[in-house]
Amino acid sequence: MHRSHRVRAYALALMVLMAVVPGCADTFGWDSFKWWNAKAKKQKAADLARFGPTADQRVADMAKLAKQPPASMEARQQKAVELGQQLETEKDTLVRMSIVRALGAMPCDNSVRLLKAGLQDREADVRVACCQGLAKQNNADAAQALAGAAGSDTEIDVRIAAVRALGNQKDPALVKRTMAVALEDPDPAMQHSAMIALKTSTGRDFGNNVNAAREFARGDAPTGAPQNSAVAGRPAGSLQ
Repeated sequence: MHRSHRVRAYALALMVLMAVVPGCADTFGWDSFKWWNAKAKKQKAADLARFGPTADQRVADMAKLAKQPPASMEARQQKAVELGQQLETEKDTLVRMSIVRALGAMPCDNSVRLLKAGLQDREADVRVACCQGLAKQNNADAAQALAGAAGSDTEIDVRIAAVRALGNQKDPALVKRTMAVALEDPDPAMQHSAMIALKTSTGRDFGNNVNAAREFARGDAPTGAPQNSAVAGRPAGSLQ
């Protein structure tokens, strides 16, 4: 039986016994409940010492860390190293995602290094989380890693996450080069994400005019109006 389930089972068994057996409430009463509760806590502590925290506990710990990351750069660097060690051996996908989110909340060189490595994770959801974490780093290495993921990852969700994240990086030239490729993708979600990234990075808003955005990303002078170019019926050149 799972550790957390076993603790719940103790309490449930006591409540059922008190409910169905006449006089049980008097016999087992509050003192008995406290005894069972103490026993359950002792078992939980023993399980924690023997097996370590459960997956749910590890996710909760990482969520707390993401909300309250270390304040100093030195502390962030050290904590990132510790999280990297956990990431190497963690088999649970949800826990790996939570570790990655915690790294994303601690901008530092070690976080960037680990998030870049996480882009090779076998699970697409973890790679998406790495893209989202790299979006918060504003680092040249982070930008290059995102550009690479945008162009090479095998999963469309990861490529879209990388494109969106790249828009937050302070490298308009790299963003334009990457979006020039992304805008050729037939997926409307990718086209939309690329146009948002262009707007975020460069301030240019092409509405739904994909052709104008493509020309701008390629370095050509856009022939379409840069703003409010969409009309009813989605004409040629609008999002496909």
